[in-house]
Amino acid sequence: FVIASSVEKHFEELDMEVLADKMGAVRHVLDTVKSPDDLARLPQQLDHSLVEHHGLEVMVLGPNHDVIFATQNANFSPDLVTASATQNPHRPVIWTVGEQSYRAIAAELPTGISERSRVVVAVATDIAHHQSYMRSFLQTLWLFVAGAAALTGLLGWAAARRGLAPLRAM
Repeated sequence: FVIASSVEKHFEELDMEVLADKMGAVRHVLDTVKSPDDLARLPQQLDHSLVEHHGLEVMVLGPNHDVIFATQNANFSPDLVTASATQNPHRPVIWTVGEQSYRAIAAELPTGISERSRVVVAVATDIAHHQSYMRSFLQTLWLFVAGAAALTGLLGWAAARRGLAPLRAM
């Protein structure tokens, strides 16, 4: 349990570095939005800044919780995104969409238009490779634990038998 928990925590830390970095990139793009026209051009700017980030999904919801921008596989429910942004801002959560699992962070961020002009941003990364690794790792770990327990029992039995041999001879 301790080893598995430690490895999972490590994966979460690595994912959080990536997610926080991308959230910062989106925040930077939002700072450049100074008018509603700029907000309309936001999808193009985000597309350019997120090129070649495979497995990373981003969704931006406007003030009315309408989807302003979403990457191809960001099929998250706007209600889910909004709830995460208000209940756990900038904290990692696990979202499951169909067969896919994502580690995500969501937050309400201001635009450059005004402090009251805010959007909800969600950044998520696919964690299927982490889950696959953890299944394989735990299976291997339990196999070695069972083998070590069996070997320890066998060696203990042999040591006790050999140690008690003189007593048995008497």
